Amino acid sequence: IVRSKFWFFVSGRAPKADNLVAGQFMNANANDLTQIRYVSTGEQAILHQDQSIFQLHLTYQLNDKNKLGLTYDQESYCGCPFGVTAGVRPDAASDRRFPLQRFVSADWTSPITNRLLLEASGIHRVERWGNMHLQTGKGDNIDSLTPGTTGIVDNPSLATGASLNYRASSATFNNSWNWNLHYRFAASYITGSHNFKVGFNNAYLHHENTTYTNPATEYYFNFANGVPSQVVYRIPRTVGVNVDYDMGLFAQDRWTVGRWTLAGGVRFDAYKNHFPESSISPTFLAPNLNVSFPKIDNISWKDVTPKMGATYDLFGNGKTAVKVTLNKYLEGMGTTGFGAAQ
Repeated sequence: IVRSKFWFFVSGRAPKADNLVAGQFMNANANDLTQIRYVSTGEQAILHQDQSIFQLHLTYQLNDKNKLGLTYDQESYCGCPFGVTAGVRPDAASDRRFPLQRFVSADWTSPITNRLLLEASGIHRVERWGNMHLQTGKGDNIDSLTPGTTGIVDNPSLATGASLNYRASSATFNNSWNWNLHYRFAASYITGSHNFKVGFNNAYLHHENTTYTNPATEYYFNFANGVPSQVVYRIPRTVGVNVDYDMGLFAQDRWTVGRWTLAGGVRFDAYKNHFPESSISPTFLAPNLNVSFPKIDNISWKDVTPKMGATYDLFGNGKTAVKVTLNKYLEGMGTTGFGAAQ
């Protein structure tokens, strides 16, 4: 945009795909509340996928000592319908949707001197996704379920002789929301023989998952050869987890003396999360259901991890070296690791 001062990069794409599902056909009685039998239309089922991706990156050179960068990424995805198999007809599938995936990052670099470099960055990410109720009509499927539709699992089925789910899904739908904020700072001091670096990072994270059945009923029927045999009841709920902090402090150095290069470092990590207050509300078949759960503190971990290594240039020409390292690493937890909302 401005020569040697302001740069930009923009990209986008929107791929789509339709795949026919072998031997699977639409239900002629879909959304008909008066019919409880599966009848094939002869129209082959389709698994549809589409995605949109947009990215923008800006770089601005404020002056000789300061540079700023900004990245914006917006994406969406729809696998609609999703889960059509030999035992699941399109009207009993779900729309696997990621209607919002947004990633925004900002970074700053500043070479204070020819030896000292400062860096800082922040990232904000939000994401909504889930195996949601039918609502798009893609893949030539129904564009919605008639409110009050009850799913049926016929096993064995009169139509196929095997287990068959139709009319509405026997699984609950889900709608998940993730919200993450990360930031970090680092300082590097570099000489001819030393490369010293210290830094700090932290993150706050939130995840919640809601299971639901609307617009279908909160229950579905099990059939055997077309004869009702069981009612299965599902209770909608919302569960969540918050990460209070996911913090790290580190210092590391690399020192070159003759043919030897020695490296060492240490890192302190602290991680804490909790489950926020939640409740289960009354439902159609359980009008008196009302359960509350208080906030529960969960994980609170702290750890110190060292790392070290040595490299020896065998012939002094930089082409052949022997290297030995000893390091310890921790698994990244996030919101969906141990102790997550399941």
